[in-house]
Amino acid sequence: MDWYWWLVGLIALYILVFFVLTPRIIPFMRKESLPTRIPRALEEAIAQIEKDSKTPFEFIKGCSEYILSTAHCGRVITLARVDLAFERDTKKLLARRGFMHCHHLNHLMRLMLARSSLFTDEDIRLKLTFLNFNIHQYLQVKVAGQWYDVDLGGDHMGVPLGKHAWLFR
Repeated sequence: MDWYWWLVGLIALYILVFFVLTPRIIPFMRKESLPTRIPRALEEAIAQIEKDSKTPFEFIKGCSEYILSTAHCGRVITLARVDLAFERDTKKLLARRGFMHCHHLNHLMRLMLARSSLFTDEDIRLKLTFLNFNIHQYLQVKVAGQWYDVDLGGDHMGVPLGKHAWLFR
């Protein structure tokens, strides 16, 4: 019966570390205020995508494609490159090519959505879930009164817009 309490203790420690402490330490894991100034290139991209979009869904898809054209999330690399998780500078995030943590992808998406004329920051929720023994963040965006999942970090696993990755993939 001692093994049972060890297991319960390990699970409790895991939950404490990944779901309580991690969101308080890593930037953008909780909803923080957005920067007042953003890079000009991002402003121009937002304006162009908004101009080309006929619906809010098309705008979300366009922003997603813009961000994922230079960045992607990953499974093993998420833990291997934990040093990158603490970046707070939006300009540096935009300049980064290749791997980016899910909370950084979501920060850029949230920034693009909130700076458009189609959404406000109140239309965007940050959500946390369990994925491959790790914490994973995705967005929920309010479109026409309904909450819609947007998971840029799950894109590399084949998770389409409207769904989010969770458990084991």
